[in-house]
Amino acid sequence: MIYVQASWFGAEGPYAGFAAVDSTVRALAGLIKLIGPVEGPPLHAPDFQTGILAGLWGFIAAISSAIGPTEERPGRSCSLSIFESNLAITEFLMFEAMRCGEVIRRIGINRFWPVFPIGIYETKEGWVGVTTATPAQWREFCDVLGLCDLRDDPALLLGEERLKHVERIEREFMPRLKAQTAQHWFAEGLKRKIPIVPVPTITELLQDTEKRARGALVPVLLGVDRGSRRDPCKD
Repeated sequence: MIYVQASWFGAEGPYAGFAAVDSTVRALAGLIKLIGPVEGPPLHAPDFQTGILAGLWGFIAAISSAIGPTEERPGRSCSLSIFESNLAITEFLMFEAMRCGEVIRRIGINRFWPVFPIGIYETKEGWVGVTTATPAQWREFCDVLGLCDLRDDPALLLGEERLKHVERIEREFMPRLKAQTAQHWFAEGLKRKIPIVPVPTITELLQDTEKRARGALVPVLLGVDRGSRRDPCKD
């Protein structure tokens, strides 16, 4: 048997036994302060990101235990800290801050350091999520939109460099995304190996057969009203 236990702060340490919620852990890990407009307070979306990251680390622990059991110790028991799972993201930001000599700050709505463009954008019909993490993805993204000048500009090859020219780049690619539907760009992304995915509406999300099959959406009964809610443990 492989047993994986997850708690907010783990079984040991000064926070062990403390109660928490998703926003508490994200704030302690320094993740909330990086999201939102440049001026004003940060934004927090109740999308259960801490549970998703903890689930990933729990999966890694379980699979590692399944691959490497021994005759003397056929089973494994793992204790997982949701807080420490989310610190894995913060560690990278700290290293970058030390390397660059400055603290990472919020850079605006739908903008996430150090990759650009990465976010949700409007199309002719629907919205798409776009990620261009590598130089190859950036070049293919420019090709599919016919933006040869951006593709061939050596100053825009890396995401960190593109963040210095956000307004210029968005002015060029956002109108072109609106020329075709979300499904069109999804098909193009598959062909060119660019992470472009349609963003489902709330109605589409609630009707998603795959999410229903694995219990990510569960029924909720409030008096005589019946609806659905998301189960973050199975999403």
